[in-house]
Amino acid sequence: MQPQNTQASIIIVADTLFFPPRRNGFSVRYYPLILELTKSGYLVDIIVVNKYRETYSRLDINKLKIICNKVDIIYLQKPPQSPIRKFIRRAINIRHMFLPFGIPYQLVNNNRDYIQDCINTLLKKRKTYDFGVGVGVGGCNADILLSLREETRPVSIICDFVDSAYLLRMRSQDSHMPFLKPITYIENMKTKRWEQSICDRCKCIYISDEDAKTAGGKNVHVIPNCVAEDGIAEASIINLESPNIAFLGNMSYPPNITACIYLISTLLPAIQNNIPTIHLYIVGRLPSNEILRYSHVPNIHITGEVANIWDYICSADAFVFPMLTGAGLQDKVLEAMYAGKPVITSPIGNEGIGARHGRDIYIANTVDEYAHFVDEAIYDGDRISDNARTFVQLHYTSRNLASNFEKLLCDRPCRDKA
Repeated sequence: MQPQNTQASIIIVADTLFFPPRRNGFSVRYYPLILELTKSGYLVDIIVVNKYRETYSRLDINKLKIICNKVDIIYLQKPPQSPIRKFIRRAINIRHMFLPFGIPYQLVNNNRDYIQDCINTLLKKRKTYDFGVGVGVGGCNADILLSLREETRPVSIICDFVDSAYLLRMRSQDSHMPFLKPITYIENMKTKRWEQSICDRCKCIYISDEDAKTAGGKNVHVIPNCVAEDGIAEASIINLESPNIAFLGNMSYPPNITACIYLISTLLPAIQNNIPTIHLYIVGRLPSNEILRYSHVPNIHITGEVANIWDYICSADAFVFPMLTGAGLQDKVLEAMYAGKPVITSPIGNEGIGARHGRDIYIANTVDEYAHFVDEAIYDGDRISDNARTFVQLHYTSRNLASNFEKLLCDRPCRDKA
């Protein structure tokens, strides 16, 4: 699909750099998307609001510039403040927690005005973009784009929430302490209202049907991720202890920690009843202290960050992703399926993917089901493995992602209401 204008221009505002391609979930989504859009003739610029104060190498920025027209970084510095000013600022922020209206406390950004001024300045001397895309859970970057001055604001604004902040909150609220329930209720209400307000003002994207349905609102579209293929061509088979199962992901991410602890403490003993010699590999960067305390347990291997995660994906016998919380689409599930590995996961783990239980994937709801499906996957999982790879190749390529995105872009552009 070609753009209406072969030089149609897009400005993307995000909180992180989309390189390396596996830096995080946002780069997994946007690096292949930008690559495909530029092949189709779109001109793509990026503004990174370095919200998390990450360190970006000049090499990574330059590599992203190979496929983009411009890459600008807004660095946020903490200004020196007196103890009194710090106290006042903290009091103002806490005030947001108790107010039943306005922006949710979790999305409060003290640098918002500074960021908006920086973006206005960057765009002042450029032609008006056909499309502006604000990327990030909570929709704050789209809100800033909607609030730009008339002469710098893109013609059409799109918000890519990716995951629903409201759904994430609803699925994690069981872990909140009882005395925080009134504040939790207020924050939940404000988060849903905030997401709906963004959806009322511009086109909005979620990564799964469940996220879109939970958030509600109009102008909502669902565009799933593609599989992150970067590095698979260079993958080497590693001699892992066998038989084995594996879990992969960013091991400082709370939903991954929760799932991994459940896998180790509850599921693994049941799996060992069927397969006493089973080994568990936990693969991923930044393992939390809750995970690291299992590093000396026999048959449990915690790798930390690895040079090429595909080495482990291609070498494991099967993958177990017992996701209990979280939202969106699980890239790790797609990657394991793409490598032709049998995957056992929960309904949440398959959410947004739509693989068929017993044909493309195993979906478990109980401890006994997990143990049974692991046994079946390791000793008789060839059919599932073949179907899993075919399923991902049909539905989750970078071209699928770009095609869905272009359909949204190719709607007749119009000046959105701020």
